[in-house]
Amino acid sequence: MRTKAARKLASDSHWATRFIAAILVTAPIAAGSSANAADFSFTTIDVSGATLANGINDAGHIVGIFPDSSGYHGFLEIGGSFTTINPPGATYTNAQGINDAGQIVGYFEDSSFKFHGFLYTGGSFTQIDVPGATYTEVHGINDAGQIVGYFADSTGGVIHDAHSFLNTGGSFTQIEVPGATSTIANGINDAGQIVGSFSDSAGAHVHGFLDTGGNFTQIDVPGADHTYAQGINDAGQVVGYFFDSTGQYGFLDIGGSFTQIDVPGGFQVIASGINDTGQISGSFSDSTATHSYGFVATAIGDPHFTTYDGVHYDYQGIGDFLLTGSSIDEFVVQVQTRPTSDGSAVTIMSEAAAMLCNHKVTFDIDRAGGGFVWLDGSSLSLSIGGSRPIGNGCKVLQNSPNDYRLIWNTGEMLDVTNQSTYLDLSSQLSSLDLLGPMEGLLGSELDPDRWRVIGAASLFTPVPEPSTLTLLAVGIGFTGIAITRRRAISSQNRSMA
Repeated sequence: MRTKAARKLASDSHWATRFIAAILVTAPIAAGSSANAADFSFTTIDVSGATLANGINDAGHIVGIFPDSSGYHGFLEIGGSFTTINPPGATYTNAQGINDAGQIVGYFEDSSFKFHGFLYTGGSFTQIDVPGATYTEVHGINDAGQIVGYFADSTGGVIHDAHSFLNTGGSFTQIEVPGATSTIANGINDAGQIVGSFSDSAGAHVHGFLDTGGNFTQIDVPGADHTYAQGINDAGQVVGYFFDSTGQYGFLDIGGSFTQIDVPGGFQVIASGINDTGQISGSFSDSTATHSYGFVATAIGDPHFTTYDGVHYDYQGIGDFLLTGSSIDEFVVQVQTRPTSDGSAVTIMSEAAAMLCNHKVTFDIDRAGGGFVWLDGSSLSLSIGGSRPIGNGCKVLQNSPNDYRLIWNTGEMLDVTNQSTYLDLSSQLSSLDLLGPMEGLLGSELDPDRWRVIGAASLFTPVPEPSTLTLLAVGIGFTGIAITRRRAISSQNRSMA
């Protein structure tokens, strides 16, 4: 017979049904993005025979849980080096989330079989108990130190009558989805958006929710019996897993466009966390369902676009394109796409170029020598946290080793992330841009071929043009354009009362 702690680990594992849910994030009108996410490279994490990887921060540090002969423990993994995490007096520990400051949250069981949340920071543990609760779990933490989780009080059980909470500086706010019988909060990003799940009044289905300042949005993956989500990053990308008639699978949700995550040779996949660089942490079991492993997945290939007015689509065209541009000022950004490998039908964004106060700034993962960022044809030297003035009031900044930002004197911004094998980009408009039409792949005119740039209009070295184009659109129709071969799950979104 298993101990209570052993039974608790089984309930947390990826082959058990939990109330963990998926969300659909709709991009704001003044922002647009393009990201690569379809194929994945995987790194396996195996502390012992039942490793579950949960949260991941921007540095790639991972937290989770593993068993040994003495019980179940949390862990912190940094570059293959593992540190055990056990609050004093704990008989069972599960580390759930980690922020960029290295603060870790989770929950533990004490010798009296009671569960408490914890915050581990600076080598010290702080116990977290919701006032009046008989059971508290902590699941997520953002860079501001805001914490989310769930609790049970004396009126109900642990899971089926759960209530969620937000802890801001020791002040607790209860989170309840209207009409739900149970609500569980799993993750929070730096904007304070909370994702989680709830059981409907019939108790037959689990639905995801996004809580933005008290406004709830529901999502159900079409065709899935249950949809589960674990984490959300600052770009609004969500990871989780779902069940359908064929099994259990992980997923990545970029603005409502879902990509299935299947670990080669693995089964019963859970995607648990995602950081701002797009790295995904999760777990899977082997074919016997007796050994579980953690993993880190890095997405490669397949550009996804979210327009300024919230339309999401995939595009596999090859060449030079206008990503975004204003009809009333100098704001112009172009991207170059190429196949992930010779003969591949999947493309990536490999280069970006922008006109910034009459100067050309380019970012290129394929450039042979000289650096990643160039200004007017010469390598540009930057330092982390520093900025380089360009022209009359424009700037180039390096925010981290792989993250850069361009700022126009007219108010627009472009963020560029070097993912080593591809680029991710996100743009933000100025108030002036809303007075005129926005052009390009992030605009409202959804004919990607219209936004090809050739000859003198291109800011890049010309590349061979393809003979055919392919496009996959989510929730919208196109004529005369073939559908990509990649499996996608259509989005379904509705507002909640």
